[in-house]
Amino acid sequence: MPTPTVSIAIATYRSELGFLREALSSALAQDFQDLEVIVTDDSSSEHIQRLVYSFGDPRIRYRSNSRALGVAQNHAMAFHEARAPFLAILNHDDRWSSRFLSTLVPPLLGDPSLAAALCDHQLMNASGQEHKEETDVASKVWG
Repeated sequence: MPTPTVSIAIATYRSELGFLREALSSALAQDFQDLEVIVTDDSSSEHIQRLVYSFGDPRIRYRSNSRALGVAQNHAMAFHEARAPFLAILNHDDRWSSRFLSTLVPPLLGDPSLAAALCDHQLMNASGQEHKEETDVASKVWG
């Protein structure tokens, strides 16, 4: 399998399967397709493992930690497994716009002096409805 351009790290721990399914779906639905997805599981959950494998996509890899490592080390395990020159973190309860990577990766590829690409975000409830006022406040706080 050729080396992908972007490795997407999804660290999980007792994740709600519906949210994780949406996160994985949004990663695979990117219009920038040169990617891999690494799911590192701090809970060693058979349910999470089954969900990951249910996608049947060879770009997704599942890794169960032998013991709970905590958030930072769980992400570090995904980074250690990554094969791509660029890393992206997708939280297990978030989802990306289909243009997320196609917007952020080209500037990084075009200018080797760049080390990171950042973007704004929207806050939403469990039903996927945006909280406009809270989003505006968060955008102002985080710049």
